[in-house]
Amino acid sequence: MDYDKIFGSLSSWNALLPRNKNPDTGKYVYRVVVSDQEFEELTKVTTEAKCNNCNDYCDYSEIQIRDTVLPLVDSILSGHEKEKTWDCLKCEHTNRLIDTEIVEDAIKEPYFLGVVPKYPRRKDGLQDRHQYDRKVTQWAWNFIAELEEKSTQFREDYKENAKEFEAWDEEIDGGEESE
Repeated sequence: MDYDKIFGSLSSWNALLPRNKNPDTGKYVYRVVVSDQEFEELTKVTTEAKCNNCNDYCDYSEIQIRDTVLPLVDSILSGHEKEKTWDCLKCEHTNRLIDTEIVEDAIKEPYFLGVVPKYPRRKDGLQDRHQYDRKVTQWAWNFIAELEEKSTQFREDYKENAKEFEAWDEEIDGGEESE
């Protein structure tokens, strides 16, 4: 597989889209941003634990889970000497982990963020050869989906506002670098 052609083709497709910027955000309206940091922020999964006392949610990464020795009767009934517990960060109530509702907030697919991570980097040696091919394929299909979404958005906007786009082409630079 010729990876350079994949990277070049998708970057060229992205560059062919108009450089209109949203006046409120300053971001390109029709181009896909290539940024690991922005992609990570937008796709970050948050996990929270719900306190059984105050019903508030605590960031799962911030709670401390510990092994607590069970009372003798509970130990005999459960067949375990210890259980995992955690203290609520807000009300300090001790919760049993087994009774805790864990909520994971992840972005739902399909999603079009207008952002993709940077292309995968190949590691030296044989160990990464098969994984790299899968990573590039996954990255490329993700980029293609984003580009198709942006292209469709442009076509729909152009269809509705053709005169504004033609005026923009004459007033601004039509895609070339401006001075």
